[in-house]
Amino acid sequence: MLVRDKIVETIANKSRLEECLAPVPKNRSSPDLAFSEQTPLGPHCTVNSDGSLRPINILSFPHRGGMPSGNSFFDKSNFQTPWDHFDKVSIFSRSQTQPLLLAIFDWEKAYCQIPTAKSQWLYLMVQDFKNNILIDTQITFGGVAGCGSFGRPADAWEQIMWKEFGLVHIVEQLTELGVKTNPSKISVFMNEQKYISFIWNGAKRTVRLPAEKKFERVQQLKAFLEPEAVFTYNQVEVPAGPLNHVSSLLPQLCCYLNGIYLPLDAREDIESWFQTLLTFEEIRIIWSPNPTKIGWVGDASTGFGVGILIGHKWAQFQLTKEWRTGPGSDQDIGWLETVAVCLGILVLTKLGVLQGLYCLDQQHNHGEFDQEK
Repeated sequence: MLVRDKIVETIANKSRLEECLAPVPKNRSSPDLAFSEQTPLGPHCTVNSDGSLRPINILSFPHRGGMPSGNSFFDKSNFQTPWDHFDKVSIFSRSQTQPLLLAIFDWEKAYCQIPTAKSQWLYLMVQDFKNNILIDTQITFGGVAGCGSFGRPADAWEQIMWKEFGLVHIVEQLTELGVKTNPSKISVFMNEQKYISFIWNGAKRTVRLPAEKKFERVQQLKAFLEPEAVFTYNQVEVPAGPLNHVSSLLPQLCCYLNGIYLPLDAREDIESWFQTLLTFEEIRIIWSPNPTKIGWVGDASTGFGVGILIGHKWAQFQLTKEWRTGPGSDQDIGWLETVAVCLGILVLTKLGVLQGLYCLDQQHNHGEFDQEK
């Protein structure tokens, strides 16, 4: 009942704000909407010759009178919107010099649009509890970054406000001007906040997965680790997306993430993810998560040995005559190039340049990639 009441409340609010056409009898709704184009200026619905409805949403056709055409002054290629993501939040966190209290303010809506993909048009229609059809003419931009027209101007205005005013004054002005917030998504200042599906701790500067998400990921992987389990390529792909999200926390598992898309090797890679997630608690946000260029070059030759170069320092290691005899005599060039990487890591450790750095090893040999895993 609580869910139903929330749905009814949402429908009523959208109807009051003219964000949907409701109610529309089923016989007037076309199953194949004619066309649809995105805009932040507000959509419009017109009636087809057969009496059915279709949404029209173009920059040249503003929803309310007195508003000029967006095409006259907008060029969306000039306004590439940067959305918040893990790297941006972690960069902000590690740049702080003292513990923080975190809070979340959520605006009710920024701008809305109709999706342009034909496969999504049917999802504009919602059936209410009275069996009527509602046509949602304004879908919030969270799903796709459509027009992108307001990204840069909004960012510029934010910089001006921060320069001239404090946070308390900004919130007071927004309240007075009537900028609508979503109270259900606002959190007071605390040590920890959940944001972009991670839990951030401003006091300890750590980040972790919510317990329920960690449990969900573990259960997903557990199903693939049953003895004699058989699974399809599509089934393996299902956890790949969520694990790609988690890899922001665990970049060392990216090499196992690639293998999940290869069914023959998937079990081994899933096992690595499974064991790591079972013991994972949180990570401390290091100084820089971006790869550091250290001038590393390594190569190997089965006819000689291994050579490595780090900046202006270099070293070479010659193979013994017996390297292909005895245990491990079946090792190939992939194994030898992996030895080159291991030697490079040992040298970096000896030089003292690894602490607090994230180094990315770019390889051209697929055999080496498999050996390193």
